[in-house]
Amino acid sequence: MIQSKNKSLYYVSDSFYLEDKPYADIVIVPIGNRGLVMNSDEAYNFIKEINPKIVIPSHYETPKDNVNPLEFFVKFKDSKIIPKIMKYGESIKI
Repeated sequence: MIQSKNKSLYYVSDSFYLEDKPYADIVIVPIGNRGLVMNSDEAYNFIKEINPKIVIPSHYETPKDNVNPLEFFVKFKDSKIIPKIMKYGESIKI
């Protein structure tokens, strides 16, 4: 968890679905699965409970992963949560 005075970012890292769900404005969540991290359905359920302003998927872009983040984003079409793909070298202000 990274916090400033007015904003927070939660980087879930290599985690499965967690019982404790801290609120954060921005959440970086794994969607790659392979028995190592959350799959996209688990990540979606996790994000719905946290209800951040922005969600950024991670752990989906390796030769062994067959996960399209755009399929993950479709789940948020009726939500106020903004899904975002970060490009290599891109930054985001919190």
